[in-house]
Amino acid sequence: AQGGADRVYGWYHPMCLNSPYRDIVRGQLIELARDYAVEGLWLDITYIFPERCYCPFCRRLFRERTGREMPEQPAKGSAALAEVMAFRRWTRLDYLTDLTGAVRAFRGPDFPFTWNHAGCPDFAQVEPDRLSTLSAGEFHAPHYDEGFFKADWMRGFGKPYELMMPECLYGWGEWTVAP
Repeated sequence: AQGGADRVYGWYHPMCLNSPYRDIVRGQLIELARDYAVEGLWLDITYIFPERCYCPFCRRLFRERTGREMPEQPAKGSAALAEVMAFRRWTRLDYLTDLTGAVRAFRGPDFPFTWNHAGCPDFAQVEPDRLSTLSAGEFHAPHYDEGFFKADWMRGFGKPYELMMPECLYGWGEWTVAP
């Protein structure tokens, strides 16, 4: 697919962070920062789902960065998998650096900007998390202990944090009300 959404993850049809989708998002965020009195920005799904992304945009950029073709199914524990994971990690950092830089060019370096899983142990990616003005994450019932663990982890960064839990028992998209 054009944007790299050829693979579905659960009910998500994610777009590739290296695709032209990035330019659309950047343009919309710049418009919000420039033309509206927003007090901050919070983004969701700023990551690459497991088993993705091997779209043409990622393949081209991987080849440009490494000089090699991107292995589509690298073996667990292999050097090829480590290289693909490093590329994904770099992609996320590059994406968030690009977006925060574009917005803060209009609103200043302290403009509040964060995303789901910023400062969260689910990703443990301190490089992009340094760009966030607060930590943010989610946990789901009935795993309430996960929320306590994440709160302790986030508190260690010395910046404000928020944790979200859906009102539904098993996740954001189902209808059983959480106790």
